[in-house]
Amino acid sequence: MAYSLPNGSTVDLASSYSAPVAITSITNANPAVVNATAHGFTQGDIVQITSGWERLNNRSFVVGTVTIDTFQLIGSQNDTTDTTLFPVGSSSGSAKTAETFTQISQITGVEFSGGEQAFLDVQFLSSATQVNIPTVKSAITMTLTVADDPAAGFLETVQKYDQDLSINTLRMNLVNGDSILYPAIITFSPTPNVTINELMTNTMTMSVQNQPTRYTR
Repeated sequence: MAYSLPNGSTVDLASSYSAPVAITSITNANPAVVNATAHGFTQGDIVQITSGWERLNNRSFVVGTVTIDTFQLIGSQNDTTDTTLFPVGSSSGSAKTAETFTQISQITGVEFSGGEQAFLDVQFLSSATQVNIPTVKSAITMTLTVADDPAAGFLETVQKYDQDLSINTLRMNLVNGDSILYPAIITFSPTPNVTINELMTNTMTMSVQNQPTRYTR
């Protein structure tokens, strides 16, 4: 059994990317292997992909073994052997690597909401009890509270993403050495929260667009 406090953890945001390359297909395998001609990626890169497979679409992964025209996706929930969930012939898309990350500094609070499984309660005419049928999981939102600092180094990147509402890679670096990659739409409130005798802060909202990928040390 292992546990730790979050104190000392950091959060950073991909602030530049390589040019996207075309994905022709992804194998039904564990781990999945991406076919992308002359992709130029190297082992250890963080890659954000789009794919016709919804369970992989917009997610970020660490690149594993590479050849000139293929690269492996390392990380949780990348077992694509189930052809019902990952139909053959519908996996094409694109991939780009996160070239640089910018740390989101002076974070005073992190909150998560959503991610819960929703159920439909059903009772049949002949039954005396209801049954729960799973439907979807609710959307995940991460809210960061940061000190109000107009000179903060991350502001330019965050304000750009707030304007274009693009999906970008957010990385949480836990103090125990683990890291978690989130594909998110980032919005930012420039108006500070003002309360007497309390630190002025701003609110940053990360609307997570697919499942996060966690890497253990």
